[in-house]
Amino acid sequence: MKIMLADYVNWFNNFRIYSTLGYFSPKDYKLHNLKKLSNLVLIIQLEKEKIFQNMPYNDIIDVKMR
Repeated sequence: MKIMLADYVNWFNNFRIYSTLGYFSPKDYKLHNLKKLSNLVLIIQLEKEKIFQNMPYNDIIDVKMR
């Protein structure tokens, strides 16, 4: 009985598709959003690098020290 319950809880929490999660399973929803978040962080980093490339060297050091 415990194994059956554990299997059900695993299915319910990790594999069942939720309409409120955009028809993703909780596991896939988390991975999907982590990918979106990591892409956003990458874009922000690239934008910072663009800004730093256009700044005089002393201003870059001052910004990084904050």
